[in-house]
This record gives sequence, structure tokens and C-alpha cells, in this order.
Amino acid sequence: MHIKAIKISPVFSAVVIGAIFFCALNTRANEANYQQYVIGDRAAGMGGAGAALGTALDAAYYNPAGLAYTKQRTISVSASLYGWQKYNADDALYPAEDAKTSSFITVPPAMGMVFFAAPQTAIGLGAFVPARYSLSDILAFPRDHNYYNITIDDQTLMIGPSAAHAFSEKWSVGIGIYGIYRNYSSLQTVYLDTISYTGTRNLKYKTFGLLGMAGVQYRPTERWRFGLSAQCPAIDIWGNGEYQANEEAYQDGVFIKDFGHADNMDAKYKIPAKFTVGAGWEKEKAFGIGLDLTWHLANSYNRLNGTLDETGEPAIAEYINRSVVDVNVGAEYYIANAYPIRAGFYTAFSAAPDADLKEQEKGYPGQIDEYGLTASVGRELDNVTMSLGVNYIFGSGDDYGYTLDGEHNTVVQSINTAREKQIYIFFNTSYMF
Repeated sequence: MHIKAIKISPVFSAVVIGAIFFCALNTRANEANYQQYVIGDRAAGMGGAGAALGTALDAAYYNPAGLAYTKQRTISVSASLYGWQKYNADDALYPAEDAKTSSFITVPPAMGMVFFAAPQTAIGLGAFVPARYSLSDILAFPRDHNYYNITIDDQTLMIGPSAAHAFSEKWSVGIGIYGIYRNYSSLQTVYLDTISYTGTRNLKYKTFGLLGMAGVQYRPTERWRFGLSAQCPAIDIWGNGEYQANEEAYQDGVFIKDFGHADNMDAKYKIPAKFTVGAGWEKEKAFGIGLDLTWHLANSYNRLNGTLDETGEPAIAEYINRSVVDVNVGAEYYIANAYPIRAGFYTAFSAAPDADLKEQEKGYPGQIDEYGLTASVGRELDNVTMSLGVNYIFGSGDDYGYTLDGEHNTVVQSINTAREKQIYIFFNTSYMF
């Protein structure tokens, strides 16, 4: 994320101007991908296909209308979610200096409960972590005496009530209102002996907003299921951020330093509107298949807005998302009517703008399209269900970096290839009473 007001003397080359915002990690490598991992109970094993088939915990997240078809009062918990994240970007730091990072991550559990306010009316309460990113790494290149350090911690929490009413065995409608809390912090330091440069950047902010969702499910026959849900754009309620950056360099006999600090910045996190349509077919305790299509609308806003203490200049961090359509598809098969085996596939196309060197200084995430695979095995008893599964995500695309201009023997900014992989282990359980 780039703060526009931080300016460097024209003495510096392009690599120095960009060094403090040094690699393709920018804000966060996969921030522009809406499905960092799949959330839910049954849906977690079926690639996130929950708009038409989801009930209980799945319905609270994918389509609240499904709550009305929950058969019993239910408490659901995703007891643990452990993951490993890996990011590689060619020449992202400096020519021949790739950004290679990996981190182990634990995601707080998703949980929810459903009870009945009336025979055909269900009430739900859910808490989810739809996005979680954690990274702390040192990247060292002793041959050139160039060293980089980066720490990022980013978490979004979604919590709130939902309700649904079944007008008949075929139709149900539902609504949900969720509070959205995001906590982001990053610290980046750079030491480049190659060009006698050091720099540090520190950024943190917190935001809170509201998000509304409405949906409908239609069951025309005993086996067929259809669902439609709509999510409104997030409404900002409160946000606060702080930014600090300093740079020093010695070049051509001249020592130059620059410093900037902004406090009490207005912070925002605008999740765009989305629409999901889903279709499914299921024979209870035997076989099922589901397909969802989700359209995420475009949006743009100033994520941070404030002024620098020293100069009074505006300090602004812009952000923009393109419109994208994602697919979720999954299937399940029951062994002996009690052991569900599930598998799924989904896309997480990047909503980041096309990589453009003219826009590089704004710090947009790289455009890395991702794909996910899920699989799980479970056991279902009269009052208890449980499942253990794996979620694997992979993808590649364009991100910003540097290259060597052989004709002029200078370092210039470039668009290079980046790759990302993630793997998560999840355990889900539900208790019906």
C-alpha cells in the first residue's frame, strides 16, 4: 500500500523510489482474491458450493434462506484451521533477487448456532474469519549485501445474526446482518548496499463496518435445489490508521533523507456488493452435487486518508477492485449412509487492476488468479456430525518487480511472474439437539 505524499528527491533512480515499498507483496499478495480459503461445514468439503444446498452454519455465510431448512437446533464449529502459505515472485526485490516467502498460519474457528423462533422460522448467529494472512520473513542476499525484512498480520472477522422463514416446503427467504472488523499491521525494512540505501515503512489500521445479505431458496422437487443471494456493499462505521516511513541514501557524494508520519488517519474497508446463484441436486444420505456462480462487483475508494505531520501534505492510500465472477462446484457421496466423502473445486480470480507500471506506485496487489481444491471425509451420527478435510489453493500471475536494462546498464521497474500456494487443514463438527 502506497501513501502518495511520501516523496523522494529526483537524485534517486527508479529502484530507490520504489525500494521502501519493495516487493510484490505490496498490501498483501492475495488480498484481491475473494476466496482465500473455503468456509463452512458441508460446503468446506464441496468447494464452497453452498447457496442452494447450505443449511445451519453454511447458510449463515452463503445464503441465509437455507436456515429455514435446518432440521434441528444446531451448534456448529470449525474447530481448527491450520495452514501454510507460500509466495514466490521473480525479481521482485531487485534484479536476480526473487521474493520467496512462506509462513505457517492458524485461523480462528468459524462457529454458529441455529434455533427456531417458530415452526417455520429459524434464527442463526454466526462468526467467521473470511480472510487471514500472516507473514514474518527475512530475505537476505549476502553476495550484494542487500537485506529485506517484512512482517504482515491481516485478519477480518465477520459476526452477526441471520433469520429465515419457510413459506412452504418449496420456498424460503432469509436475511443476515454482520459486523465486519478488520485489523491490519505491517512493518517493512530495506537495506541495499548496492545503492547505499536504507528504508523503513510501518503501517497499521483498524476498521469496523456493517454488511447486509438477503437470499431465497427454491426446492421445486424432492431432489432439486436452487438458491439466490445478494450482499450489499459494506457500510463504514469507524476506522483509524497510522503510517510512518523513513528513507536514507548516499549517492554521488550527496546524503539525502526523508521522513513521513501520519496519525489518526481515516481508514476504510469497503467490501463490494456480490450476487450468487446456485443449483444443486441431492438424495439425502446418498449423493449430492452443487454449483454456484458469484459476481463480485467493482469498487474503488481511499483506504487511508490523512495528512503528514511534518508538511501537512495529504497522505492517501488508494484502492480499486475490478468486477470478477467466481465458480464453486462440489459433490458428495455417502458410504453406508453415514460416511460422507466430499470433493470440490473453486476459482478465486483476482479483482486487482491489470499490472501497469504507471500505476505501480499506488501499491495495488499483483494480479494473481487462484484456484482451489477441497476434499473431506466425515462421520454422521444421529446427533453429531464431523469431518476432516484439506483445502489446497494455487495460482500465478503478474506482479511488480525490477529488471536490468542492458542497453543503459540501469535498474528499471518491470512486470514479472508471481506464484502463490496455500494449503489448509480443517476440522468441522456439529451437534443437533
